Amino acid sequence: MDTAERSRPEYLVDFIDEVLVECPRCGEEAIVVATDGFRAAAPAVRCAKCGFSRAGWPAPDGAVIDAVAKRRCPRCGRWLEKRYQRVLAKRREVVLSCPCKAQTAVALRFASVRLGEPYDPYFGYPLWLQKAIGRNVLWAYNRRHLAFLKGFVAANMRPRTPGANGSLASRLPAWITKGTRRANVLRAIQALQRRAA
Repeated sequence: MDTAERSRPEYLVDFIDEVLVECPRCGEEAIVVATDGFRAAAPAVRCAKCGFSRAGWPAPDGAVIDAVAKRRCPRCGRWLEKRYQRVLAKRREVVLSCPCKAQTAVALRFASVRLGEPYDPYFGYPLWLQKAIGRNVLWAYNRRHLAFLKGFVAANMRPRTPGANGSLASRLPAWITKGTRRANVLRAIQALQRRAA
């Protein structure tokens, strides 16, 4: 294995291929599978307990999501961008107008506003692995994410990777990384591991 591969930091998007969620029908554990993350052709959710299943990308009709349309102007080359909030998934294409009077049609790219929150980034279902610690919520997308958090919190030495400011370790909130909260956070992680078993 290459040294660069071994030292590559973990990012939050590394854990979104499988997300454990609360089933919207029965409230038990369900799984959202998107093999290629946000590039997935059709993320799917399924519950082994009640048989609930849904697939599609973007989210099913009627879902409220955020979207962005971005493209260079075909005439002057200026970047054109328009962001939409609370757009229904049925809307697929918009026309962007440039100050140079050119117009161009562009397909909407659907973006998740849920990445970094205790909801799955595809359908917006609450995560199965979440636990309140005081006013804060400890959450994980799946068992691998939970194992990463446990390893990071339990570590005596937490080396930093230069140039990896967006890495998961560098973006964890202070209440998780604070040494005085370590015992509480580790107890919560153990409770979530029991829930995931």
